[in-house]
Amino acid sequence: KKGRVTTLGRNFSTYTAGAISVALPETKEFRIYSDTEGVHVFDPRLIGNNIQTVLHLSQRELYLFGKTGAKVVEPETIKMIINNKKTFPIYINHYAKPNGPGTEVTPKSVNDQPVIKGGGIRNVSYREFELESPKQFEEIKKIIDSYKGAKIRDFQLENILGSNRVRAKVEITMQIDEDNKLDDFGKPLTEEIKKKTGVNSFCYLNASTIGLVGEKAGASNNLLSRVYKILSQIEYPSKINHLKDRFPVFYGGDEIDVIVPSEMVEQVTSKLNNHLKRINVVLYGPGQVGISLLQKIKSLYDDPGINVVGIVDNNGYITKAGGFSQKEIEKIIE
Repeated sequence: KKGRVTTLGRNFSTYTAGAISVALPETKEFRIYSDTEGVHVFDPRLIGNNIQTVLHLSQRELYLFGKTGAKVVEPETIKMIINNKKTFPIYINHYAKPNGPGTEVTPKSVNDQPVIKGGGIRNVSYREFELESPKQFEEIKKIIDSYKGAKIRDFQLENILGSNRVRAKVEITMQIDEDNKLDDFGKPLTEEIKKKTGVNSFCYLNASTIGLVGEKAGASNNLLSRVYKILSQIEYPSKINHLKDRFPVFYGGDEIDVIVPSEMVEQVTSKLNNHLKRINVVLYGPGQVGISLLQKIKSLYDDPGINVVGIVDNNGYITKAGGFSQKEIEKIIE
């Protein structure tokens, strides 16, 4: 307004490029070059050398990767492309390997069934309240919403068996000054809720959300069962057993959020990565062994962690980014 020249800030070079690609009607594709070979399933700092690149994402999946805390593309860039209904492909590659493996992003998912593609990590504060009625939660919600830097990201209300009471499970995102710690944020909020409502809360003051992303993942009972099964195998510190669920889970739409104590983020992320990752495989001249493998993959489609992305024989080859679905594998066998 005052005529001073400024910049949009960190990560906004991609936003600027995205704005130009949206504005130009002749845009055929949008390429992003970074210091990684595409979008990683999880942050390499948490899973060590066990790194995988996601071959394909939909626009919405890429947007959710950014919203869950994954260090990929500024989510507002993808949101702008989605809102303008642009259908050009997006390619994310390493700047030193522009023709190497990377991630392709298209308007829609190429998967026929819900699949968890990966996710990100963000710091949160998690609370559980035992209330006399759902109406009491409205009072607590107003206190949290009015608290500086706090915002309710998600919540669940459930009846407590054997009583008329209600349990409220609340995931809170926070904006914290650099000089403050999570404890400095969380303790005063707990005291304020107790003072104004008389309600005690059980909580993780220092918590993280592992956001698992994939179109329709949060609506898939099969994927939710797998996540719960993996979480049940993880050792849990006895000092925080006062919570109803060891690792509270919020789910719906295209996302599954797992709440964990901050000191357990690396352990839980590594466990989820090892069990949910899918190894991309190309079969050369399948023969009887390859056909037997395909039959096994079809019968246990969600379990073995093998993703068939191509098949080559004397007749030629067929490939599919994101891997063949269970129905497609069935047709190939026939």
